[in-house]
Amino acid sequence: MQQQIPITRSVLDFTDPEASYDFLRHTYADLRVCSSRHEGDYRMSVSSWACSEFSMDDIRHSTHLLVQTGPFPRETFLYLRAGRVRATADGGEYRWLPGDWGVYPSRTPIGFDTHPIDDRVVSLPAGALARVAATLGDDDGVRFTGWAPVSADKCRLWDTTVAYVHSQLAAQDSPLCEPLIRENMLDTLATVALTVFPNTTMAHVYTPGPGHTGARALRQALAFIEDNAQRPITISDIATAAGTTARAVQYDFARHLDTTPTLHLRRIRLERAHQELSATDPTTGTTVKQVAARWGFASPGTFAALYRSVYGTTPSHTLRS
Repeated sequence: MQQQIPITRSVLDFTDPEASYDFLRHTYADLRVCSSRHEGDYRMSVSSWACSEFSMDDIRHSTHLLVQTGPFPRETFLYLRAGRVRATADGGEYRWLPGDWGVYPSRTPIGFDTHPIDDRVVSLPAGALARVAATLGDDDGVRFTGWAPVSADKCRLWDTTVAYVHSQLAAQDSPLCEPLIRENMLDTLATVALTVFPNTTMAHVYTPGPGHTGARALRQALAFIEDNAQRPITISDIATAAGTTARAVQYDFARHLDTTPTLHLRRIRLERAHQELSATDPTTGTTVKQVAARWGFASPGTFAALYRSVYGTTPSHTLRS
């Protein structure tokens, strides 16, 4: 199994403007401060939760700032709790008011005009979006093409998803330390982001008939899943190993196996968790929750229900037997 990925939690308070600008450059993107005005003492506070390249930051600052940034290397989303933000890029403009979510345009410099604000910034590795986009038939490099969510209902979906992930990041014994769970979480966030915010996958024209992998490629896909179930693999990884496309793999799993690659992978991981529970000495202190998390099951309750449906008993009973 892969090593756990630590979650870094930090609280920072800045009273020196230059130190805070250096933090913003290091964390988000290169920037040039064009203007800075504040009443009284300068202050910026940051509460941050980070797991590898993924992070959520709650930021408050007391300044009216005009800044010009370079392109953001990660896909970045901003929720404004208080204050005002105006951003410009590629001739377009977006204004945040309290309660608004927005996404920064991909791979382009941005100008910001921010008044004293309280916001949440969510940063996702671009690779997570690319993996999900590939399964939707977009292999050309996904880009966000608009700032605002496509509808109020979609925005609520994003807000609920982010709140849940934040609760997991902030948990004392967070399951997101486990590589498989972290990867599943990133795929979920990426999938929701591509559903909520305008992007190139929405304009992708799907051609009928994805083709099929052939018996040999399907066997290669199955073997790859068997050999790599302990790793945070994606549908794109499976397709690459089989020498075909993500859509063709999905099509043939449905056609020949009446399932999806993701569900098949979950079944294999459930089998591995069952084997580990059966072989573990309960006196070592190993718990069902630990075993479930190692195999990508973040919720002990969901794992127990799935386990019982397949094996007719509880995982705790298997561990004690």
